[in-house]
Amino acid sequence: MAHLGAALVTHLYRGRLELPSRHQPAMNPPPPVTRMVCPCPSVMYTVVYQVRELSLHVYTLLMPKSVQPRRRNAEATRTAILASARRAFARAGYDGVGVREIAAGAGVSAMMVNRYFGSKEQLFAAVVAGIMTTPMILTPGNLASRSLGAALAEGIVQQTAPGATPLDGFLIMMHSASSERAAEIARVQIEQHYHEQLSRALGGGFAPERAAIILAIVAGVQAMRQVMRLSALAQANPASLTAILTPVFDQLVARPRPARRRRPKSKTD
Repeated sequence: MAHLGAALVTHLYRGRLELPSRHQPAMNPPPPVTRMVCPCPSVMYTVVYQVRELSLHVYTLLMPKSVQPRRRNAEATRTAILASARRAFARAGYDGVGVREIAAGAGVSAMMVNRYFGSKEQLFAAVVAGIMTTPMILTPGNLASRSLGAALAEGIVQQTAPGATPLDGFLIMMHSASSERAAEIARVQIEQHYHEQLSRALGGGFAPERAAIILAIVAGVQAMRQVMRLSALAQANPASLTAILTPVFDQLVARPRPARRRRPKSKTD
C-alpha cells in the first residue's frame, strides 16, 4: 500500500495519474481520483479515492520530516578545541602543528576553530592563559604561606620526580621557544599571570626581579631534571634536593634590607 501511495503522489505532482496495469495485483481496486486533501507542504499528504459505488478508501503517505541540524554546544566546542590545542602544542610546539590538526583532534573543522578563536596565535594565547589559571606550584595556598621558600622547593621537587609527567605548560614553552612569535605570546602571558602574582606575593624591594629569578630557577630545574635528566638531579634524594633548594628560595623570598649608607670618611680619620 505504501508503494501504491508513493506512486500516486508522485504522479499527482507531475500533473497526471497513471494507475497500475490490470495484470498488476493491487490490494484495493484502482479508483479514479476525485479530490486531494491538503496539497500543501507538510509532513502528511492524504489522497481520497471514490471506488465506484462500493466504498471510500483513504491512502495516506507519511513524508519524512526535514532533518534539523543538531545544535552545537558552544562551550563544549570551545573546551574541545582548547584541549586538542593543548595536547598538540605540548607535543610539537607552536610551529609544529597547524589549525587543521587541532581541528581534527577536536572533531570540528578548521573554519570552526578560526570562528571561535580568530587565529592560531589567539588560540595559542588562550591555551597558555588557561594553563596559568590552574598553577601547580604557584598556588594561592603556597603564595600565602609564611614558608613560601620551602613550599616552592617541595613543589618543584615533587613535580620533577622520576616518572612524573612533565607539565603541559612547561612542554609548550620548551617546544615553542624557537618561535619568536610564540615566545612573545608566552612572555606576555607569563608576565600577566605567574610573574605578576609572585611579585605581589613577595613585595618589598626588587620584587619583580626576585620573582623573575625564582621563575628562572623553577624552569631550570624542570629542564635539567625532567628533560635532560642530569644524573645529579634526576637521581638525587628528594629530601636532600628540597633541603638544598629551600634556602635558595628563602633568600629570594626574604625582603632585602635597605643598604646602609656609608659615612664618608673625614680627613681626620
